[in-house]
Amino acid sequence: MRTGRKTDKGFTLIEIVVVVAIMGILTGVIIASINPIQATAAKKAAVNTRDALLTGKQYCMTRGNNGTYMVLTRGDDLTADFYVNNKLADTRTISTRKVSVTFNNGTRNLTGDKLFVSFDKGSGAPEIFSTADSYRSVVKSGDPNSRVITIVAGGSTYEVSISGLTGRVDMVRK
Repeated sequence: MRTGRKTDKGFTLIEIVVVVAIMGILTGVIIASINPIQATAAKKAAVNTRDALLTGKQYCMTRGNNGTYMVLTRGDDLTADFYVNNKLADTRTISTRKVSVTFNNGTRNLTGDKLFVSFDKGSGAPEIFSTADSYRSVVKSGDPNSRVITIVAGGSTYEVSISGLTGRVDMVRK
């Protein structure tokens, strides 16, 4: 005798559509929540880069130019090393999260994973802003253009710039 119940154990088309729609909504929510986290990493890296440049400028202006400089290194982490009399004086981690960093000296992009930065003791203007293989081989630039470090993550772009004439360090979101 029939009881009127279905004995088929499959899913209906409506059930599958509902499950796919729920999965799509959850995926959208997760992706939307990840971008602000990555954008925060870019902002934090930009703020820390600005602070490191100001510290490097202070080192150069108070301790003299002879062998006083900083090195920004791109790798798994973004770090800043400060040298006084060609000896390592301090190291700071700028960002432990993956951020994209580019260096621009006036009108040209610089390649390399290390950026050497030194400031003039009198004016505070950047004397050296180069990705040369060694500090000693860097040719000083008299270019008055701004030097720019661009940091990108999570759809956010920040530029940390150094005035070529005064050494003023600014940070803007692009």
